[in-house]
Amino acid sequence: MKFNGTITHLSQKGLGVVKNDQNSMSYFVYGTWPGDVGEFEVIDKPLNNKKFAYAKLIMLTHSSAQRQKPVCPFVGLEEDSCTGCPWMIADYTSQLEQKGIALYMP
Repeated sequence: MKFNGTITHLSQKGLGVVKNDQNSMSYFVYGTWPGDVGEFEVIDKPLNNKKFAYAKLIMLTHSSAQRQKPVCPFVGLEEDSCTGCPWMIADYTSQLEQKGIALYMP
């Protein structure tokens, strides 16, 4: 099943969260950032919960204002891509905000 949506926030594990208004379920999506708008596809990955599931980004239609091009050529959008630096898709200030760390500016 495909649907369109906007990533609203990150999960505790750093996955983007998007709500599908068609079925009122929220989906965890690897390689996305709050503010990303796109087309998503539900993936068959077991999750023993009736409110949450997994989806993958099919097409990014509007990038988050904090999104940037990763400097590492191995960063990908698939679940089996390199996960060493999954937050390289966002600028540093936005990364700190998502982690709840105040940026100290003297």
